[in-house]
Amino acid sequence: MFIKILCLILIFAVFINPIAFASDVGNYKLSARGAIAIDFETGNELYNHNADILRPPASMTKMMTVYLVYEAISQGLFDFDTLVPISSRVADFSINPNETNVPLSRSGIYTVDEMLDVTIAISAGGAARALAELVGGTQQDFIDMMNAKVAEWEIDAVFHSASGGSSSRVSPRAMAIITRNTILEFPEVLEKTSKPTIEYKGRSYTSTNLLFGSYDGIDGYKTGTNNVAGACFSGTAIRDETRIIVVVMGSSMNNRFKDTAALLDYGFAAMEEVNKEKTILLETQAIAEAAEAERVAAEAAETARLIAEQEAAEVAKLIAEQEAVKQAALDAELAKIAAEQEAIRLIEMTAAAEQAARVHEATSSNRHFLELISMLSIVAIALYNNYKRKNQQKKNV
Repeated sequence: MFIKILCLILIFAVFINPIAFASDVGNYKLSARGAIAIDFETGNELYNHNADILRPPASMTKMMTVYLVYEAISQGLFDFDTLVPISSRVADFSINPNETNVPLSRSGIYTVDEMLDVTIAISAGGAARALAELVGGTQQDFIDMMNAKVAEWEIDAVFHSASGGSSSRVSPRAMAIITRNTILEFPEVLEKTSKPTIEYKGRSYTSTNLLFGSYDGIDGYKTGTNNVAGACFSGTAIRDETRIIVVVMGSSMNNRFKDTAALLDYGFAAMEEVNKEKTILLETQAIAEAAEAERVAAEAAETARLIAEQEAAEVAKLIAEQEAVKQAALDAELAKIAAEQEAIRLIEMTAAAEQAARVHEATSSNRHFLELISMLSIVAIALYNNYKRKNQQKKNV
């Protein structure tokens, strides 16, 4: 019971994460007007500063464009080598000096792979709009797809452009979810977001993500800057298999990457504590599971012992019954033999008696005969003496 209670306490501690709501991150004070830090694996919030207030995302809008391009590729609509057609509107936009761009021409040859590189690394607005028309057909149809997707995700975001500007509105939380969903569904996007530099049409370009080379584990994601939005950034980094996503909005050019680094540090520190608690929880669960396994094993052993004893008793009973049957059969056979022997003895006694009787009978007959002879001899002698006496008397006369 104690172990179960302890497990519940630890589960509560692990999954009800400590969340910071102030603008201070340790000893560091954020300049961002809105910010959030989340754990990538669980999506749990680690830090919140005005994270649900809608703000202009500027070029971070392109993160939604990148998601829909990767989705279209996954659906087989085209691939990274597919050529991207350039409309006159896109071509004109790509040479607008007020926008971050690489110039595109209607007769130029551009692959999806190239357009993604310049969209992500250097925030090329014309490339983002060219990709939008490839996916949606028109800018407005693509914008409708963007808003349909965020409605599906049930996040606070309204887009009016595929490339940026000041009219779209997105909360820091929604931007963190867009970043997380893109990496979750299309982890290969990190191959592009993690490039400090890219090569495009024979020229090298440096990523707008200035945390490359200065922050351990950084591998994305996207900047956004204009006068209305301020300096924005969605950044992600991974250390020891823990990934943190941070979004800062309405910061300053000098501080947005400092804000991001401070929040990443805070997130990793928070997750280190969470992981320690998870380890304790797992160890406690392991102990509880081992105890339960031992109990189950003991019950199984006792049940097996009882079954074995019962089976042994039944076997012994069966053997005893079989032995009793065998003994009864043996006793019956011995009784039969004894009866036969007794019958033989009686027969032999009867025969002996009959023989004795015959001998006795024979002996009795001889004795009577001798007695008869003896009597006849006596009679004969008497007759002879009488005859002799009479003859003597005649002579005397």
